Amino acid sequence: MKALVYAQPGQMELQERPMPELVDGEVVLKIEAVGICGSDLHAWHGHDPRRQPGLVLGHEFVGRIERSAAPGFEPGSRWTGNPLIVCGTCEYCVQGRNNLCANRTMVGMTRPGAYAEYMSIPAPSLVALPPELPSVAAALTEPAATAWHAINLSMRALVRPLHECRVLVIGGGAIGMLAGLLLTHMGVRELTVTELNPMRIFSWALTEPVIIPAPMKRIARARRSHRFMHLLAFYSVTQGSRRAAQALFICQARLVPV
Repeated sequence: MKALVYAQPGQMELQERPMPELVDGEVVLKIEAVGICGSDLHAWHGHDPRRQPGLVLGHEFVGRIERSAAPGFEPGSRWTGNPLIVCGTCEYCVQGRNNLCANRTMVGMTRPGAYAEYMSIPAPSLVALPPELPSVAAALTEPAATAWHAINLSMRALVRPLHECRVLVIGGGAIGMLAGLLLTHMGVRELTVTELNPMRIFSWALTEPVIIPAPMKRIARARRSHRFMHLLAFYSVTQGSRRAAQALFICQARLVPV
C-alpha cells in the first residue's frame, strides 16, 4: 500500500508499505479522509520527540472496514475513532479516566497512522458515523470532540446558562474555530475571538463573531468596550498558554483549556 511517511524534519515521502497486520480484536480500515492536526505539523518541523522519523502520521480519520477480527464490526461499514487507544483495565481506566491510561498508545504516534491507504486499529476505539455525514466532514470528529469537551466542562462551572454569557475564544485556529461554531450553535450571541494570523482572521470574517486581532493589550480595551460581565474564555494549551493566561487575568475570566 502507499503511505505518506515522516522521513525527517521538513520532509515527507510517499512510500510503499506492507498492509497492516490483522490481529484479534482489531480491524483494518481503508482510509477515506484524514485531517492534518497541529501536532502532525509539530512533528514535521521536528518539534515532537514522541513522533520519530519513519512514522506514518495522521489520527483524524474516516475509513471503511476492509478486514475485521472483531465480532460486530462488519467489512464495508464506515467509522471514525478515538486515536487514543487504552487498555480498559488499569486503575485510571477503571475510574473512567482513560485519558490517563497507564498503557495507552496512540494512532499516528506509537503506531502507524492514517496518512496511508490502510490502517489498523482496535475495534473498541471506533465510533459509528451517520450515513448522511460526508467523510471529509466526519474527519473533524476528533478535533470537534476536543472543543465539545471543553464547552461541557465550562457549563459545569457556570452559574448561569451558557447562552447568557459573553464568550471569549483566545486563538482562532482549528480548535478555536470549532469551539466558536459550537458555541454559536448552542445559542451564544456575544462571541469574541482573538487572533494574530491574517489568514485565520480572514476565515473568521466569514462568520459572525467579533474579531480582535491581538491577544494581549487590545483585550483590555475589548473588555471595557464589550463589557464582559459574565465572560467565559477558551484558549488552546498548544498556542502559548502563558500569554493566554496573562490575557485571561486581564479579563478576569473563567479559564477553560481546550
